[in-house]
Amino acid sequence: MYAATESEMAYESTAWGHGLFTRYFLEAINNASLYDEDGILTTNRIQDYIARETAKESKFKQNPVIENRSAGYYPFAFSADTSLTQDPSLEEVAVVDEVGRATVAPATLVDRLYFPAIPVPIRERVQAALKELLLQTLMRAVEEFQQADYIVTTGENLRVFPNEADEKVTRSIVERAKTRGLDAVNQLFYTEQRSNKGHGISSRGWLDTFIHQNQNAPSFESVIRWTDDNIAAYSLYLQSSDVQKVSGGIVVIVYQAVYGIGLASALFSREFTGYEEGQVTGVASSLKAFKVHEQLLANVEHGILEIIAAFKSQLGRWNKTRQQQIEAFDNNAQ
Repeated sequence: MYAATESEMAYESTAWGHGLFTRYFLEAINNASLYDEDGILTTNRIQDYIARETAKESKFKQNPVIENRSAGYYPFAFSADTSLTQDPSLEEVAVVDEVGRATVAPATLVDRLYFPAIPVPIRERVQAALKELLLQTLMRAVEEFQQADYIVTTGENLRVFPNEADEKVTRSIVERAKTRGLDAVNQLFYTEQRSNKGHGISSRGWLDTFIHQNQNAPSFESVIRWTDDNIAAYSLYLQSSDVQKVSGGIVVIVYQAVYGIGLASALFSREFTGYEEGQVTGVASSLKAFKVHEQLLANVEHGILEIIAAFKSQLGRWNKTRQQQIEAFDNNAQ
């Protein structure tokens, strides 16, 4: 296999210490789900995984080239771990009742503390329960925002946000995770470098060439791997139809951290002038960490409710500022 076609650039990141292609190769050989029932990992499965994930992650700007000359059922690796079965200590998964509050039936989600190591089956069950809890808790908040005369759009990840908000929110969350040191599994948050090619000496001289080269200096882009099963995110975009209120958005994310669970959020405002929406401002993010134990669902739910309450308060402050601006104009206008 080759990392990319001749006309494409192979992406690299300092966070990984290698390229995008190598990243998914390492993931493939460590991905238990790719091994068959006999514990065998074939070259075909590795190639399919690398090609698919690399293309998706790069938004199809890097497409690995496959030249397969293997014959028959060719094993590339063997799994020595045959214990990837359900953990006997894991009880039934939590469910969410009609009002969206976490309940567990018939016992707790987990019966003890898992720290710092968390078995894969525990992570999978916990993530499924947290994803459902997140959705139900946010849906309760939608009704309150609708009653405040907002047009509310909901969706997974950041799909409901304008492009400008998408980029700013992603950058804020990735930088916050890096600052806090709350690393996610599978490098869910990372920053990649994109190099821009120069075009030689300008006909206008060295000064123009120097300026042009600086404009083409390597840039960095923050990335969140939304398609990974270890992350779940839901967003609310509140569109104002009243000039005295701003539009705004919030995203809440639950993800598998290396030693537990991470709960991230980001919010922003967007001014509504009465006939169009303005620029995205006020982007801010937060991050909370949780250990995996019996009180995990209750603790995470409390964290989500705190995030929603903080967003409501901030929305109120934004709207108050908008109303003061209108009053100031009214008092000074003839």
